[in-house]
Amino acid sequence: MHRICGPETPVLESLIFELRRSTDCLFTVAYLDEAVLSKIEYEIEEQLKRPRFRLRILFRASDAFVDPEAIERLRQLGLRRAGRLEVQYSSTRKFHAKAFGFKMTKSAGPTVILGSANLTGAAMDFDSGELGVQLAPGPVANGAWSAMERFWSEGRAVTPQWLRTYERAYKRIRRGRKPADQDCEKWKKRFKGPRQSPTGKHDFGAESLFIEHVKPLSDDERAEVEEALKKRGVEDLQTPDRWTCYEYRKDARAVPRQSNILIFQWRTTNVADGLEEVSISRLQEGPIPLRTRSGERLWLLYFAHIRGRRVRLLKKDHARHTRALKTSGLSWTMLERTPQIPRGRKASLLEFVRRLGVKLS
Repeated sequence: MHRICGPETPVLESLIFELRRSTDCLFTVAYLDEAVLSKIEYEIEEQLKRPRFRLRILFRASDAFVDPEAIERLRQLGLRRAGRLEVQYSSTRKFHAKAFGFKMTKSAGPTVILGSANLTGAAMDFDSGELGVQLAPGPVANGAWSAMERFWSEGRAVTPQWLRTYERAYKRIRRGRKPADQDCEKWKKRFKGPRQSPTGKHDFGAESLFIEHVKPLSDDERAEVEEALKKRGVEDLQTPDRWTCYEYRKDARAVPRQSNILIFQWRTTNVADGLEEVSISRLQEGPIPLRTRSGERLWLLYFAHIRGRRVRLLKKDHARHTRALKTSGLSWTMLERTPQIPRGRKASLLEFVRRLGVKLS
């Protein structure tokens, strides 16, 4: 299934997720910088430890916009793992693609992220103003991957000699850009004002409501899930902060992908102990099938919190939260038994959520 990347779900999260589970990765981007390398360099190094992992990066050099220090940083990283990380520059002046491709195995169909985001720190962050689409394996993704391979075949390797020549051109052009950059900064000051979300304001209370209850895993359950994730090549993920386990595939598939989801994360398996966190999230990935050491079949969904719609609840405030619940005409047991699609209690639920401090509009 295809899905949208951004503006509230940063592309970086999807990139890291796909890097961890893929063996063949191809990035074809116009620009890259050191800001994003600082965020993903460790992740790339960790994945390069896997014997079959390969990453190729192609960038635009015709306008000498990419900082040569960022190129050298990538080149040095590739030298430490010879043949596993390759860096090339496009030989054509028109190259301006922004595409990130991933294959879990050599014969598997690719997943491709296309959009407006370059491999830069600003484009990969929250509220970046970028928009993209993640193509699931299929004919469209296959076509995108083929185009990326053509771009790669036209690329040329980054050598020390070429990089020295490029650096001289970069410095010469930067000297000429300084007066223009100063004029640009003066012009940008005219547009300073309140920062607004690219998507505008949402009134979550007026939208359809879907509820998820997340209860903590025991230490044994957590260990089994993490072990199963590692076998799938997906490591270092928070469980259950963002991963939620389902025993039945139909329940996991029932969670809507394009809707806002109100998540109640319980402090313990005893509902009387109350909530640890309330958030409004979106489904990011899944369902992913796992089989634990004990042979149990699980389905996992990965949720991403919507910025500014997440409230952590302190244990010391439990009495106050209980009073807010009663004021809204509910109890902890009634809240825990609320179905995924509430009927007749929506107003009471939203009143309680507002009292906890979650912004709904």
